[in-house]
Amino acid sequence: MVIRNSKYFDFDLKTEKLLDRQQGRPILIDHSKRHSLKALSLLGITVLGGCCSVSPKIEFNDNRRQQIGSTSLHFTPPDSNHNFVKVIDAHSHFFNGSDLQAGGYLSGPLANEWSNLEEYQAIYRLVRYLGNIIQTIANIIAPSARDEWRFLDQLSDNRGFTTEAVLLTYLDNQIENEFRQASQWFYDEVKNTDFPKYYEEALTSSGFSEFSGPIQFDENVLYQALTSDFNELENTNAFRNQQFKFDPRIIGSIMSFVGRMLCRRFTNIRSYQKNFTEGAADLKVVAATDVLVDFDYWLGDCDSAFSRMQDQIYLHERINQTTNGYTIPIVAFNPWKAAIDKQTYLDILEDAFRNRGFKGAKIYPTIGYYPHGKLGTASEYRTRKKLPKEKALKNAFNEFYRLCHDLNIVVMAHGNYSMGERESFKDMAGPAAWRTVFKEINTNQRVNIGHFGGEHANWMQDFTTLMRDAPNLYADLGYRNKLIESDNAEQFINWVRTNIAPNHKAIDRILYGTDWFMLDMYPDWRTYMTDLYTSLKIAGASPGELDKIFYQNARELFNL
Repeated sequence: MVIRNSKYFDFDLKTEKLLDRQQGRPILIDHSKRHSLKALSLLGITVLGGCCSVSPKIEFNDNRRQQIGSTSLHFTPPDSNHNFVKVIDAHSHFFNGSDLQAGGYLSGPLANEWSNLEEYQAIYRLVRYLGNIIQTIANIIAPSARDEWRFLDQLSDNRGFTTEAVLLTYLDNQIENEFRQASQWFYDEVKNTDFPKYYEEALTSSGFSEFSGPIQFDENVLYQALTSDFNELENTNAFRNQQFKFDPRIIGSIMSFVGRMLCRRFTNIRSYQKNFTEGAADLKVVAATDVLVDFDYWLGDCDSAFSRMQDQIYLHERINQTTNGYTIPIVAFNPWKAAIDKQTYLDILEDAFRNRGFKGAKIYPTIGYYPHGKLGTASEYRTRKKLPKEKALKNAFNEFYRLCHDLNIVVMAHGNYSMGERESFKDMAGPAAWRTVFKEINTNQRVNIGHFGGEHANWMQDFTTLMRDAPNLYADLGYRNKLIESDNAEQFINWVRTNIAPNHKAIDRILYGTDWFMLDMYPDWRTYMTDLYTSLKIAGASPGELDKIFYQNARELFNL
């Protein structure tokens, strides 16, 4: 069946492609599943049940060009410039809403962060509601891995990029266009729903309306939120002197996180680099991890992400090459998939490690598994699929750890008491579980614990103690914004100096990280790197210790 779309093209329901009416063939620039959904949306046709569809595969070509046009990107400052401190970000992300179950993540792990906090109940309701609608919006807007591959093809074919400056200007314009498009589509989708009501309720509950007056919800307000550009909040002295129940910029930051999920990964990397490298003065990031995640089956709303993990691997390999090694690609490990088809799945990972420049693999225990393979209670999971057998899960982990150890690959793990799909799942990321891994599987496993235990009362101490028995255990400071407070920073520095393993200091295992773009939800994320560095310096960290934390330790861990 062909739907009459306009005088120029039709939509074929059978092939799900836009057809040029005169030529009767697919329109090459607009034939992905989501662009088809866009066309139906414009026709006023509601598309249901499409959230679990999968993007067409990348048309992989080993002869692809690393350059764009007649130039190439050098996101890293030249080595001849020694007027800055080199930084490696050991914990950052550049995925988007087609790479994971965005709706399930927002309504589950992210919303749960506010579920038990009385003053944040309005934010909890907002994020829960946002999670219910974002999957459909992401499927329409967020570029798939294949979409972005073709975008890079188009850039490679453009001979107008005669200099790097011309190319970067073009990318900056793309960022502006992507956010404008995202805000327009998002606004059109939510303006007649309850979303504006929840958004206003959240701002009002902070006390912001008492300061600002009536709150209006329109496309421009949404654009400011998606871009984290709350100038009327951030640059107003009167705002800074107000006593709010909580910082109302958190609400804009949540929306900014959503905005990143709707953009290309490549332009997200440019946004990051523009702030932490190009725009930074005394400190500059010279490399940043590009960490993927894989939540397939665990979150319940969709079995699989729109962009296949294999295609994500191809794309992020190409991004690493295009940026001349600015990114450090880290693949995701999903033990459920490995339990179903262990050999094929591990073959994909081995190819990423051996042939595609990937330096690590990320696991995310708090969505429902211990890092040694044990599961929670079956009734706690909201998955539509039958849980894998625990024995198969443990075997998959054993093979995964063996592969990583044999190839000297880093296992990276969420290591904060946070972002649990269920409250009980938060413990799955803790030091007790990792002690079992090192004791029963491999003492010498190379592991980086993301967030270094976070704000949990005991985890940072317990992970540090564990470093005495696990010689290749590291931890990063991703999204540890409370360390910016001077008292906390001083306590932190004094504490790590006294936790000395035989012939080794704990400070040799600590890495700087941001957890960007999750850090985007921290209103002052733009100054996080310099604030953390300055705070640790004032607290008494020596130049040598700072160099280890912000640069040398990551070089050693990732073999850079």
